[in-house]
Amino acid sequence: MTPSRATVFFIFALASLSPTQLLTGQVVINELMASNSLHADDPDFEGSSDWIELYNASDSEIDLGGWFVTDNLSDTLKWAVPLGTFIPAGGHLVLWCDGENTVEENIHTSFKLSSLGEELGVYNAELTLVDSLVFSGLDTDVSFGRVTDGNSEWAWFNVPTRGTSNDAAEPFNGISYGVPYFSVEGGFYEEAFTLELSGLSGVIRYTTDGRAPTAEDDEFSSALTIDSTAFVRARVFEDGFIPGPVVTHSYFFDPTLTDRPLPVFSLVTDPDHFWDADTGIYVQDFKPEWEWPLNVEFFENDGNNEAVFNERAGVKVNGQNSWVLPQKMLGIYFRGGYGSGSLDYPLFHDRDRSKFDNFVLRASGSDWSNTLMRDGLSQSLPQVNAPVDHQGFRPSIVFINGAYMGIHNIRSRVDEEFVQENHGIEAGNLDLITDDGGVEEGNDSAFVVMDALFNEDLSDQANFDAAAAEVNMINFADYWATEIWASNSSWGHNVVQWKPKVGGKWHYVFTDLDRGFSGSTNDAIDGFTVPQDNNYDYARTWIRHALENDGYAAFFAQRFADHLHTSFHPQRVHGVIDAWAARIAPEIPFHVARWTGTTSSYGDGIATVDDWNSEIESLRTFATERSPFMLADLASEFGLGSQAELYTDNVPAGAGRIRLNAFQIPESPWSGPYFEDMPLELTAEPRPGYTFLGWSQVGTEPWVIEGSAWAFHDAGSDLGTEWTATDYDDSAWATGNAELGYGDGDEATVVSYGDDAQNKHITTYFRHAFDPGLTTAAELTGFFKLRRDDGAVVYVNGEEVFRSNLPEGEIMHTTPALDPVGGAAESNWYEYAVPIEWAAGFNVIAVEIHQVSPTSSDISFDLTLSVYSPFESIFSAVNPLPMALNGDAGYVARYEPTGECILPLSIDEDVTLTADCSPYVAQGTTTVAPDVTLTIEPGVEVWFPTDAQLLVQGQLTASGTAAEPLAFRLNPAYEAPWGNIQFDAATDPCLIRHAVIEDASAGNHPVHDRAAVVAWFSDITLDHLELVSNYRNPVYAEHSQVVLTNSTLHSDITGDLINVRHGSALIDSCTFIGNREPDTDAIDYDVVMDGVVRNTVIHSFRGPNSDGIDLGEGSLNILIEGGLIHHCTDKGISIGQASHAVIQDMTIAQCALGVALKDLGAAEMDHATFYGNQIAVSAYEKNPGMGGGEATVLRSIFSNSSDAPLFSDALSSMFVMDALYDTDTLAYDNVVEGNPLFTDPDGFDFELLEGSPAIGAAITGANYGSQHMWSVDQRDLAIVEFGYAGLEALNREWIRLENGGSESINLKGYRLEDAVTWVCMEDLWLTPGEALWVVKDAGYFAEAEELVREWDAGQLANEGERIVLQDADGIVVDFVRYAPLAPWPVPFAGSEALVRVAPTVDNHFASSWTLVELNEVEDLPEPGHANGLQVHPNPSDGSITVRGDFPESEWMDVLWFTPEGRLALTSKHAHAGGSMELDARSLGTGLYLLRIGPFSAQVAIH
Repeated sequence: MTPSRATVFFIFALASLSPTQLLTGQVVINELMASNSLHADDPDFEGSSDWIELYNASDSEIDLGGWFVTDNLSDTLKWAVPLGTFIPAGGHLVLWCDGENTVEENIHTSFKLSSLGEELGVYNAELTLVDSLVFSGLDTDVSFGRVTDGNSEWAWFNVPTRGTSNDAAEPFNGISYGVPYFSVEGGFYEEAFTLELSGLSGVIRYTTDGRAPTAEDDEFSSALTIDSTAFVRARVFEDGFIPGPVVTHSYFFDPTLTDRPLPVFSLVTDPDHFWDADTGIYVQDFKPEWEWPLNVEFFENDGNNEAVFNERAGVKVNGQNSWVLPQKMLGIYFRGGYGSGSLDYPLFHDRDRSKFDNFVLRASGSDWSNTLMRDGLSQSLPQVNAPVDHQGFRPSIVFINGAYMGIHNIRSRVDEEFVQENHGIEAGNLDLITDDGGVEEGNDSAFVVMDALFNEDLSDQANFDAAAAEVNMINFADYWATEIWASNSSWGHNVVQWKPKVGGKWHYVFTDLDRGFSGSTNDAIDGFTVPQDNNYDYARTWIRHALENDGYAAFFAQRFADHLHTSFHPQRVHGVIDAWAARIAPEIPFHVARWTGTTSSYGDGIATVDDWNSEIESLRTFATERSPFMLADLASEFGLGSQAELYTDNVPAGAGRIRLNAFQIPESPWSGPYFEDMPLELTAEPRPGYTFLGWSQVGTEPWVIEGSAWAFHDAGSDLGTEWTATDYDDSAWATGNAELGYGDGDEATVVSYGDDAQNKHITTYFRHAFDPGLTTAAELTGFFKLRRDDGAVVYVNGEEVFRSNLPEGEIMHTTPALDPVGGAAESNWYEYAVPIEWAAGFNVIAVEIHQVSPTSSDISFDLTLSVYSPFESIFSAVNPLPMALNGDAGYVARYEPTGECILPLSIDEDVTLTADCSPYVAQGTTTVAPDVTLTIEPGVEVWFPTDAQLLVQGQLTASGTAAEPLAFRLNPAYEAPWGNIQFDAATDPCLIRHAVIEDASAGNHPVHDRAAVVAWFSDITLDHLELVSNYRNPVYAEHSQVVLTNSTLHSDITGDLINVRHGSALIDSCTFIGNREPDTDAIDYDVVMDGVVRNTVIHSFRGPNSDGIDLGEGSLNILIEGGLIHHCTDKGISIGQASHAVIQDMTIAQCALGVALKDLGAAEMDHATFYGNQIAVSAYEKNPGMGGGEATVLRSIFSNSSDAPLFSDALSSMFVMDALYDTDTLAYDNVVEGNPLFTDPDGFDFELLEGSPAIGAAITGANYGSQHMWSVDQRDLAIVEFGYAGLEALNREWIRLENGGSESINLKGYRLEDAVTWVCMEDLWLTPGEALWVVKDAGYFAEAEELVREWDAGQLANEGERIVLQDADGIVVDFVRYAPLAPWPVPFAGSEALVRVAPTVDNHFASSWTLVELNEVEDLPEPGHANGLQVHPNPSDGSITVRGDFPESEWMDVLWFTPEGRLALTSKHAHAGGSMELDARSLGTGLYLLRIGPFSAQVAIH
């Protein structure tokens, strides 16, 4: 077996049996599964569980009662087999390992199995080991068992035989993890290409019909030509091994797809899984409950021609009733048996959730025949003012095996994961209840309490307060107000609530409102409160009883009224409908073509695009008509007063916004009905650049009143469009007062419908001319009230201003209205507020009324027009302004400029920001239009409010200077962060130079816009930027060209400081400063070609799994040179996923792995210096089947590697030449072992001292190692002294640690390992130069003046061993591997200690230590720089000048020590003014410690 083919290895042992044990010894562990996902459900408990199968090889039944089974051979009695358990002769017994420890229909152990490996043992009642097994890993849904029952040979089974004989199953020697590589990934293509498949082992077989490849399918041997839509599935086959995973790619050749705005799903599976008459889930006349495997690719279709995820999953038909639709609702399930077991991608861009175990592709259920969007639309409406939990919703296009299946809405399930991800509630800590007590998660005990409270008399305030303590009653009001307003006729079986088990209250979740918008006069409030003797009454009781509390009834009524004036206002709802419809409108023709003509008992396919448009218009009509109905219903239900018109506006326009109570009024100006005598508050909120002055009242100017005279044309002829013009001659038309129409009997003027009552005119025309008294043209908002039966288009001075109950597009004189109007709706007034450019003098309103059909019985028309004129005077400066309406009223919030310059919201022409007007304040997101330039001059600051962005679609040229930098930051008046600077398909190259960007977060798209600076299909240069204090990662770029130079980046959160995907990137002369968060890299290149990282310092990436540079996803020809990377907990440079780099002149220090090559990653390294890493260069296979790494290293230094300089597994290759190493042994040509003689390696001064074996050592005559020298202060805690026991004092052992840096260090979390074990568990600070003694027995150090702590365990071995010092982040900051033989100084037992000779030496060398007698140890001064000697020149020939803080008029002893601690030269000298001249030319070439009194220095003599 080759190591690439299987990652699980087993050790098993059968106990030796005495003759009396032969019978029980026939019971063996026969098969097991340690990761059950799809194989079988736990028969007695939910979910799938692991299992062990026992086999009785004897010919007699065996009583296993009182036996023991364990997953820990040290815990024999872990689980007792229940009494009365028998296993028949030649039979099998399955033990479900689910931790339940019970006997139901089946037997359940007290323990679970780990897929990573376990010990298993079976003991008989006498505690004799009958059988045992130790396994080290198992794949999901793969069992491990004996080749035949009771056989001594073991094998893997991809078809487990739980509870039955293994004899007939196909055994495998292992599992293939090889994967096929596709030369071209799936996506959208216009030109044919050839596809190559390649792998590392075995043969590749493939299919193009959706089936998973089998051993009988074609073997790949030559390139495939792809010239039309295709889906290719491939996998690796190796003889005797379970085949590898199936890899799938879909290729679409449809030029229209990229012009259609919806994302695309490609579902690929065996066609029989969908279409077979017996097994296909799409063709049954019942709801199939089975699930089939498939591959799902998701393309955002936003210009990025790649699948954002490509996963193996399962699919089944969903829907309680909607499964009967021709287009099915599909559930997509991610389980371990298919692949990764979960999806890690943000499917919904309006929320942070990014992890899914499943999601739904919904065919719109009850709305399938209508709009395809009512459910999501209804759930979205209150969110702007009153967030209620709701399902994610995104329309998408679905293909099954390349067949177009139309629009499916991506929906999130409301389950435990939904609450966890959206609210941060941990698993198992919530109750999720549906309808009248259905338990989805947790239990119903809290629900029962809540239900009981709601069944009390809630008019009693104490009872109400008790219920309110359990239920969020504001959420309660918003939820039920939305259900009522939406006229959702299917609500009682779609009620979902959740509550934390500890603390918190019940919250509602919207689900299934696709039967909303069902009728503007349907579903009044009493339909939700009055019992109707059906299964919805449980909730009616809750609502009715809540509203019996007078205080809450008043709150509910006002909350509903606030929604009607804002969230549910017809004008706002129309805008939301239009936006939602526009999103899917381009796809509707394709969807209609796919499903038109299909029928079902649940609904028929939409027949035509016009029919869909008609349904959309019916939504608008509902929104218009629902408001007056609900206002009247509210008044009736709660005894409210009359309605009055409330008008609000902000002056100047755009200077602020207004809240009605807690709700944001959508636009300005705004008008809508509200109840008289209902107390309310208006709150003015000035935008940046303005301050609030006060409130003005408003006068109303009625320009056209109810019952006005209109000219009309009722001959049924086609007047074209000319009739709307101001100068059109209507003198021949008849005239009459409104109401005009026929058929109702209440008309003031009756118009004609023609001669045939069964073929009435579709269209009747009306005109009204008036002079509002304007002396000059003016733009004013006209407030129209329209009474129309059935539909209408309204024009002012020849321009359409709005239409009602008519379809989009061109209106002909034969165009019918969309919906009939009847009953009370015939008297409704439909309100519209439209800003219009009014002419001086006469203006003309023209209206065409359309019948719904030629046989319609009646038409009605009237129209009023008012214009509000604010008074100049301010009547109140109170804010918020309390009031109650008493008739129509208008209020204008007035503001004045603060004097600050305002950044326009829309920059549609070239603009320059200058320093004399700085700071500029943004009022919201500012958009720089395509082909427009925003120039920012030196010294400018731009302040943004919360969430606002600078969105650049044109060009940004922002160029500060060192003396006058730019700043982009949060407006100090706000607390939450602003958005970001986002280059969105910028039409021209953009520049930001010499700027600080701070307090930023991200944009709206959770993938593309996830950083403070974002580039999407743009060309940007960032120079001299400071990006160190933001709430999200600094830079993200996709499909862009990025240049980042001379900048400093830092982040306090998880994520890469700069991530570039697709495109190119050049980073030069930058500094990246890390953090302690997990999975945080400085630089991450994915699918980047020819990228560069040059002259850059990367340090302090201390969180788990954090790298300096991470190259992945096939990034090629990346040049990394001239930089320094240090203190990374994982890798200095990580190269994987078939990426490639050239690394030269780099210094990498104190990382777990200096450079890692994995999964076909490759690099050529030249002139690199590696210091203090655990492993300098490592090549290996990380993910099974993905291949090893490849490294070539030339002219480099591997120094101070605490584990090993190099590592290469069996699948990798490594070539090293012209290199110096100083740990272990490297078996390569032209490599040398020796001390590189760095000047001060712990101080990161890697300049080579004279005499270094690395100088001129390369074949070319060049030095080994990096040629780039650094000066950084990174000195950490160091081992400076240790002593191991003599014979007379075994516990007199110690390790002295000293802070050699310039800043204090908190030792909490620091640890010593290997030789001894010690973890600092306290906040223990060492100031610079301060030391700590970590000792075996503190009793020997009672007199020590420095800090002393005892280590936890271990002893310093007299035969030598390794001492490892790690910091709190797990980075090895120092290590010593000592030995009691030369060249190490050998202490006299019990009399001497080893002391580091100088702080500038690498103390893992023996030459860096000297011996000091024990009685001198505690007083021995440690050489250092703080009060040390200044030596010049150094290196020297031995003739030097020494300066120091010497005592006055005093001769000094001058001592020279060898690195071994031997005294080599001694003399006495006097100094003059702190200086003395020394001559040590008699010493040989080498490194010496010079000590003068308490001072010392390291001196190199040549």
